[in-house]
Amino acid sequence: MPERSFDVAIVGGGIMGSALAMELASAGRSVLLLEAAGIAADSTSRSAGGVRHQFTNDLNISLAKRTIAQVEAFPEEFGVECSFRQVGYLFLVSSEATRAAMLPAVERQRELGCETQFLTPTEVAEMVPGVRTDDLLGASFNPKDGFLDPATVASAFASRARAHGAVVRIGTAVTAIGTSGGRAVSLAVADGTRYGADVVVNAAGAWAPAVARLYGGDLPIEPWRSQIFTVQDVPEASLRYPMVIDFDGGKAYLHPEGQGLLIGMDNEDAAPVEWDPQPNWSKLPQVVETLVPRVPGLENASAVRAWAGFLEITPDEDPVVGWTHLDNVYTSAGFSGHGLSIAPALAAEVAREVQGLATTVDLGPYRLERFGRPNLRPEALAMR
Repeated sequence: MPERSFDVAIVGGGIMGSALAMELASAGRSVLLLEAAGIAADSTSRSAGGVRHQFTNDLNISLAKRTIAQVEAFPEEFGVECSFRQVGYLFLVSSEATRAAMLPAVERQRELGCETQFLTPTEVAEMVPGVRTDDLLGASFNPKDGFLDPATVASAFASRARAHGAVVRIGTAVTAIGTSGGRAVSLAVADGTRYGADVVVNAAGAWAPAVARLYGGDLPIEPWRSQIFTVQDVPEASLRYPMVIDFDGGKAYLHPEGQGLLIGMDNEDAAPVEWDPQPNWSKLPQVVETLVPRVPGLENASAVRAWAGFLEITPDEDPVVGWTHLDNVYTSAGFSGHGLSIAPALAAEVAREVQGLATTVDLGPYRLERFGRPNLRPEALAMR
């Protein structure tokens, strides 16, 4: 028998799990948050920290707007700084195909109240001096986008959850999920403790498929290794850049970081998930060689730090959100690198749904059934 039962047990203490624990505990629910390492210790803290409005579908855009509004009010709400640098996101475009796809997205963002605009190459050159623009067709830019310290945000959410009575256990991996009658009835952790919960939420990110397998489920989420470097000895002008993404140049990106730049690119593949992945310095030459033609001044930059993490990639790069496989198991994972932008706002909607309340936005585009797999929608909520 479980040693203790809760209204909701959340597996995973990244940005999604910590935000959801806060929302549910604040609503008066008894909450257990189980995290195998530490709050935001893995994918969340190992990201580039970017938050943006610039998405192509309405749901992502609306959630990102709400998240950024939350982040703007973060110091006042939580009493701590999250180092939010609202310097904008600049997506550089050099192909007609990308331009044709991006212009409608910019227009839709504007229709939904975002300040996104499509810049000319001349405007790009003025904004980011030292960036090669002769081959550009333009760039998408939103001044309200930016980057922050993700660990501070997730930790503040977890602390608020604790203040409202949530039990937060770190260094506590879930090793088994017992089932009976189409429900999850217990969660066992590494030290042998067993817990019960009316609802189990899988918010384990890149580890979400492994959690699902504990009860016989399957999720279309692949872990992809992500590699980031910081460099110094960079052009002085680059220290004032926004987040710059060379969309048609390997999706290489950079943004100011201290007295240097944070750099990376989309040059990884699916890989077995592991705890505390070590940086792969052999990737650095490829990142630099990709960025230097766009930012020639980086040719003499020197790398000073590197880290690695895992992205949780779905086939369409949108998350899986909803009741999955068992009557009382809910999944919110597979953010594909967009978790910081949408998870904090999404947490409020997930909290409503697991309590049997109507959401304020339609979460239909995130359902598992879009991949041809069952997505349960019980008429009566398991939580009583």
